[in-house]
Amino acid sequence: MVVDALLVIGAAAFGIADLAFDFGANGSEATLPAVLAVLAGATALAVRRSWPLAVVALISLLRIAVADVGQTEIALSIPAIVALFTAARTLRRPLLPIAVVVSLVAGVLSLVVVGPTAMVEETAGEVVLILLVLVTAELLRVNESRVAQRVEIEAATRVHHERQRIARDLHDVVAHSLSNITVQAGVAARLLRRDPDHAERALEIINEAGRESLDELRAFLGLLRADVDISSTHPTPGTDQDLATLFDRAIEAGLQLTVNTRGAPTVAPSSTVTVALYRIIQESLTNVTRHAGPVAVSIDISYEPEQIGVTITNSPGAGDREPVPSTGVGIVGMTERAEAMGGWLTTSRHADGTFEVAASLPYGRHVDGGRP
Repeated sequence: MVVDALLVIGAAAFGIADLAFDFGANGSEATLPAVLAVLAGATALAVRRSWPLAVVALISLLRIAVADVGQTEIALSIPAIVALFTAARTLRRPLLPIAVVVSLVAGVLSLVVVGPTAMVEETAGEVVLILLVLVTAELLRVNESRVAQRVEIEAATRVHHERQRIARDLHDVVAHSLSNITVQAGVAARLLRRDPDHAERALEIINEAGRESLDELRAFLGLLRADVDISSTHPTPGTDQDLATLFDRAIEAGLQLTVNTRGAPTVAPSSTVTVALYRIIQESLTNVTRHAGPVAVSIDISYEPEQIGVTITNSPGAGDREPVPSTGVGIVGMTERAEAMGGWLTTSRHADGTFEVAASLPYGRHVDGGRP
């Protein structure tokens, strides 16, 4: 609104000044009809976006009228250029060619009425001006289209990455919780009569795991549905306390867990790095529980000058253990997490049957983790 108002005022001021100082093609003073025509043409610019073709036609008629009363058509040049530019930006076939023809005919007729001495040169100038307006409008349209396309691609990329992140988190939460619940349910079933206290503790762990899973699932649901209030949901884990709780649950699930920590962070790791570290350890422990059972597991966490290193190693499972089908999604998710942070993750099985997960997570996103 402010821009339109300034444009109307500026076009009117320019037109009246041209009438006042040029005094027409025949040296006559500015007339009231010419002034009114200039004011009408300038005012019409306020509605040029709503009725672009009508505004072009009106200003074209006013240009001819001003020339007919002996005044210079330059007084309405700004409204004519702006109106045609808006038409070129908003109209498409067949309306745009009509607007161009109307504007060109009006310009030529105003020159004929005034009767310039250099008719050919003036007409050529009118054509060049119209072409410049059309080319400028088309260049702006193409540029806006490219910007819009780039923004759309970037938005789609962000959505894709966010969906991948949510899918990884959802897999980690569900796989870990269900594995924990399955193990504890088996413990409770075996000890229900022989050791009721131990069985009761297993049932409590199942209850706690179920509640925590529901809290995190509500958080994921809040990310996917705008109408869900997630202000009260449990935050994404990753703190030292969360890791301690994760280790306690692994021990309660039967794992013979040993945790070794070396060094201290040189800088405070970002929340994305701490979450990635938590999820990698969580998924690794889940895989051990599912595929190897209650075996010995060692977790080595080292805080280097530029990155956090973590290695999870587990002993081979019992040979008579029933194999659990694996989709491989967990390892893929861990690898994607590490690489998204600018780090790396590898998995390997040694000759003695032990399985190892090693990862490096830089403190900062753009620091090279130094993949071996």
